[in-house]
Amino acid sequence: MHHDNSLLFGRYSREECGLPPPGADFVRERLPWRKTLGLLVVTALLAWLGGSAMSRYRQSWLAVLPSRVVAAPGSAEALLTRGRSYATALANDPLARRNLAYAVTVAAERSRYRLGYYANAETLFRGIDRDALASPLDRFATDYAASAVYAELGDNTRALEALKRAAVSLSGLPQAEQQSYQLLYVNSLAYLLATIPEAEGGNPGEALHLARLMITSRDPLPDGSYASDSAAFLDTLAAAYHADGRSGDALATQTMALGLADSQGLDIYLNHYDLFSRSIRPE
Repeated sequence: MHHDNSLLFGRYSREECGLPPPGADFVRERLPWRKTLGLLVVTALLAWLGGSAMSRYRQSWLAVLPSRVVAAPGSAEALLTRGRSYATALANDPLARRNLAYAVTVAAERSRYRLGYYANAETLFRGIDRDALASPLDRFATDYAASAVYAELGDNTRALEALKRAAVSLSGLPQAEQQSYQLLYVNSLAYLLATIPEAEGGNPGEALHLARLMITSRDPLPDGSYASDSAAFLDTLAAAYHADGRSGDALATQTMALGLADSQGLDIYLNHYDLFSRSIRPE
C-alpha cells in the first residue's frame, strides 16, 4: 500500500493545507515574534484607550445625571439604574459616587417615595472617601448635600457634623467663591438650628440671627441670584421666626416665599404655611 505525506487521510496535500513540504527549513517558518509582540502591544494599548474613553464617558454622564433627573422625573428610576451601573464600574472614583448620591437626592425631592430615596442616598454618601476628593469645592458640595440627606432622615447630629466639615472646606476656596457658597452653608445651618430640638443642637436665636444676615446679604449666590429673591431662603427665615416664637412674622415671610416659589418644593412651603398659620393665636 502506497503511503505519502498528505494530510486528512490523503485528501489534501501539505502544500494545499499551507504547510511547508517535507524537509523544509522550519527556522525560517517560525512566527515573526517581533511583529507578534508589536501586535499584542498595540492591541493592549487600544483596549486601554477604549477603557479610558469609556471611563471618561461614564464620568461625564454621571456628572449631568442630576440635571437629567430634574428634566425627566418620570424616568428617574431608569436613569438611576444606569447611573448605578456606571458608578459600580468606576468603583475607585469618589466623584462618580457623589454625583450618583446627589442624583438620588434630587429624585427624592420629586418623588412620593422620599424616605426610600433618601435612605439610598445616605448609604451612597456614607461610602464616599471624601479625603480622596482633591477639590475643596467638591468636598464642600459632598458634605453640604449629605447634611441635607441626614436631616431628612432625622439624623440631626450627623447633619450638623456634615455642615461643620463643609465649613472647613469653605476655608480652602478663593475669597470670591467663599462668599457665594457661604450663603448656601448659612441657609442650611440656620434651617437646622431652627427646626431641630435644642437638646440636639437647635438654637432658634442663632438661627434667626443667621437667617437675617443671609437675607440682607448683597453677595450673589453661585447662580447669580440673591437670597432675598429665593423661596428656599425665605422659607428658612420664616422657620427661624417661627422657632423664635414670632409666628406673625413667620407667616408673612412664608407668604412671600410662596409668591416666589415654583412647583419645586411647593408642597413643603405650603405645609410650613399651614403650620405657621395654626400657631397664631386669635386675639
